[in-house]
Amino acid sequence: MQGLAIRMAKGLNRVMQRSGPVFRERYHAHVLRSPTEVARAVAYVLGNYFHHAAKWGAVVARDEVDPYSSAAARDCSGSDPPLVLEPRTWLLRNSPRRAA
Repeated sequence: MQGLAIRMAKGLNRVMQRSGPVFRERYHAHVLRSPTEVARAVAYVLGNYFHHAAKWGAVVARDEVDPYSSAAARDCSGSDPPLVLEPRTWLLRNSPRRAA
């Protein structure tokens, strides 16, 4: 993500004939170290669509899938390759939310 932001910033600066920072926020990685952190991170990611839909005044069903997430394009029959990598850490592989 950081590399992409740098490339975009350099291109935008070149087009606008300027220099300096373009993006205020930077990529930040955080290793999840406890089951509580994993549960909160998963809940945040899965609930983000509903949070923003409500903020914009849209009504969505709780079983609706975010159309912009990888889950929306996922073929559950198993014929498609996975859209995301399988979890690499013990915490994510054994998270109670994975069974849902």
